[in-house]
Amino acid sequence: MTMGSDSFSARESTTLIVDLIEKRNERVIQELKKNEPDFREIYIPWGAAHMPEIERAVLKLGYKNTEEKERVVISLNNILNKLSKK
Repeated sequence: MTMGSDSFSARESTTLIVDLIEKRNERVIQELKKNEPDFREIYIPWGAAHMPEIERAVLKLGYKNTEEKERVVISLNNILNKLSKK
């Protein structure tokens, strides 16, 4: 963020996305590869912005999607309802 600015420049936004998403995803996949021989099951509790790329990387490693479970961690509706009542 530049001095006196409330927003990120396009370059800063790109850098932020690369650092927060891409580099972290690469690290998760590295750790998965390193640890997969030692475990029968591995869970990756990662944020929604990370999951599409992590899923692609895991499928590329030869894993197959056999089951999906949706779990609500934070309900945006509940948060907005509580905030609107304040």
